[in-house]
Amino acid sequence: MAVGDVKRIVCLANSRMPSGRCIAGRELQTAGRPSPWLRPVSGREDEGVTEAEYRYTGGGGARLLDVVDVPVLGSQPAGHQRENWLLDPERRWANAGR
Repeated sequence: MAVGDVKRIVCLANSRMPSGRCIAGRELQTAGRPSPWLRPVSGREDEGVTEAEYRYTGGGGARLLDVVDVPVLGSQPAGHQRENWLLDPERRWANAGR
């Protein structure tokens, strides 16, 4: 995975945490391939995603069952959470459908 890539997920979780949101989903890949879980995380210690970070370019934010393009900087596994990916806070998320 190169720096500055985008991961496309179906949003299956969007829950509150004290420091923001925990957003996760299954990555969309080519037909017939298993799609691993992906959880965008911030670079902050608590890893929570703020509203400003998960807002779409045109407004609004990630909702359950949205297909979302999430800009990431790279894999960021933490202990048992192998699905963590460090989000790129300089780039906006994009809604790619439902």
